[in-house]
Amino acid sequence: MASSALASTIEISYELGYTAKVKVRNNVNQGWKDKEAYTAEFDVTMNGQSGYTGYCVDIFQNASSGVFTDIAQSDFGLEYKRAAYLMDQYAMGLNDDEPVDGYSRKATITALSAAIWEVTHTGMHVGRPDRFDQFTFWYSNTDTWNVNLLYASMINDVMTQDLSNYVFQNTYTVVTNDQLQNLIVATANQSSNTPEPASLVLLGSALGLGGLALRRRRS
Repeated sequence: MASSALASTIEISYELGYTAKVKVRNNVNQGWKDKEAYTAEFDVTMNGQSGYTGYCVDIFQNASSGVFTDIAQSDFGLEYKRAAYLMDQYAMGLNDDEPVDGYSRKATITALSAAIWEVTHTGMHVGRPDRFDQFTFWYSNTDTWNVNLLYASMINDVMTQDLSNYVFQNTYTVVTNDQLQNLIVATANQSSNTPEPASLVLLGSALGLGGLALRRRRS
């Protein structure tokens, strides 16, 4: 297993999917403060190679291109494994650009962003999409009811998985920068001749898992 690389140069855009504004109220260090965050599934170019998909794992910084330190999948803790699982199952860029069955693109992206934020931030209350120990979310410009339903189903799904037995369909790395928003980035399933960054380790192809009826059907 490869260890973390020193750094990667990342370029990100919002080209895949829509964005939906989320208001975040946090009680970290300086008391209660409002923070506007945007949910988005990023198109990522990593070290000059395009075609990667990313999600935010750092709600308190702004998304921007730059130089990031890599955390390889082999070094992931449980919180990043859970984020990778959620992307494996629900990210449109990894599932033929299709939203979860019965939901819009915007609702899928917003629910997935909120679920990833929950599993990667400590002190949050699992199971209530509107009330957290550390954050309070409320959505604008999207279907709040459907977002909350889908978000709750995603959290139930990931929290019931034994990830020690899960074979990821894609390869993941977390890229971090003290001044920019940290991301979890997935490569497409490596069935083509497209090379992957040296810091990433291919763990295998898809493992079919039973689960929620809300989970996307795959061809």
